Amino acid sequence: MIDYRCTFSGVSLLGSDCMAVIVAMPSEDSPDARPIALPLFGRYDGSGTLVDINEGDNAQRILAAFVRDLTEGTATIDWGRLGFSALPIDHVETLLGLLSANVIHRCDAISWCGLKLGVVFFEGNVAAALMQREPLDLASVVVEDLPSRVLASGQLVASIYGTLRQAGPSLRCKYGLSAVALSSLCEAMGRWDRPWSGGARGYVRDQADPARFLAEAYRDFSSDEDLVDALAEYSAEWGDAEDD
Repeated sequence: MIDYRCTFSGVSLLGSDCMAVIVAMPSEDSPDARPIALPLFGRYDGSGTLVDINEGDNAQRILAAFVRDLTEGTATIDWGRLGFSALPIDHVETLLGLLSANVIHRCDAISWCGLKLGVVFFEGNVAAALMQREPLDLASVVVEDLPSRVLASGQLVASIYGTLRQAGPSLRCKYGLSAVALSSLCEAMGRWDRPWSGGARGYVRDQADPARFLAEAYRDFSSDEDLVDALAEYSAEWGDAEDD
């Protein structure tokens, strides 16, 4: 199990509602990672990716664009470097899982329009708090142009969100609000000097501190059964080591 950390706060994400942002990893042209798509929302269960993802229009657009570009050769996956056999990417959870593995193992195996990809996770309440401030630099930008102003790659914006201009006003405004919120998050990351490339803060459970794991996970126990299961797992993971 992978006890992933919030990119901004460093708090454990186990059992938390979370936000995921797909990023272009650092390169010679950019020393830090940069968002290339609007956020996705779900719950982190320790598997290295989000589950119960909100499969709204944004998730569908990201998945459809990546699969299409993968077929056309604009996106690539080096399955050998990832250490997986090729598998169908028919769900956005699968895509996030592959991106997470790419970050944790630092294998640069996934690219899209020439950019190496990864993903970063934020604890949901932390992300919500950071996205409250209105970004002043977007005051004169029309709704349809917001993704291009906020995201790192115009080519990927066109691939994922190119048809938004033909969408109805309600959907365009929804995407506009998402872009504004992400811009606020980007400003907060810069203001607090938090690198987007800190996505590799995730670490494997057996390398974690047992006491800290229990303390952080306790907040998410919703029943006595959850507590019993966690204590049994704790004993299985660390009981023998503590007896030696």
